[in-house]
Amino acid sequence: MNGVRVSKSTLHKVAKLEALPSELAVRGYLTALGVDHAEIERWVARRTALVTPAGEQNAAEFTSRPPGQPRWRWWAAVAVTLLSTNVVTGFVVHRVSTSEPATATATKPTSAPAATGDNPLDTPCLDDAKVATSTNKNPEFLLEIVFSVRCRAAWARITRADDSPLGNHVEVAIYRRSDPHGDTRQEAVEPDVKSAFTTLIVRADPTDRLCAIGAVVTRDDRSAAAEPICV
Repeated sequence: MNGVRVSKSTLHKVAKLEALPSELAVRGYLTALGVDHAEIERWVARRTALVTPAGEQNAAEFTSRPPGQPRWRWWAAVAVTLLSTNVVTGFVVHRVSTSEPATATATKPTSAPAATGDNPLDTPCLDDAKVATSTNKNPEFLLEIVFSVRCRAAWARITRADDSPLGNHVEVAIYRRSDPHGDTRQEAVEPDVKSAFTTLIVRADPTDRLCAIGAVVTRDDRSAAAEPICV
């Protein structure tokens, strides 16, 4: 008990309030209540005052009162200390037991940062976006798939190699290889531009590959990629 050794019988006698406890009993009892050292010393000082000539009358009053009658204000104060200690302890235990662990907040699922069909420029996907794969097998353009690990999403981008965007257009699309013409397919057809990109497609299943295809159109000539690129 924090260096204070007191028997159970001694503590029991203290609790019964039948006699003025010894200094050791006072220390042991208050230590058991979790009272701090400074407060214990104050109680010991009060107990010592009761055994001085000035406190003999109060001490005699304590030992002579029959059971059942109010005991000595000193012990009333001890009871208050016990009550307050238990209340505070109970409050702390309640707060600890009902509070969520700090790590639980960090692991709570958060809403997805992006959804299929979102413009990548309006999402945090740009923060970690990287070109996952690309091809320029068709020398008229560069076709790329850009992927964001944070969003688990990708978009396709096409950049034409010539300087003839005016009056012409580019086409680009990204889709699930398992469902190339499904509702999740994202397409872009942009006139008078050198480069264009699709909106996002979120890949919920890492085994479901994403593929992209593209083409550039100059007047009546349409030059498309020979084959799609996939990640």
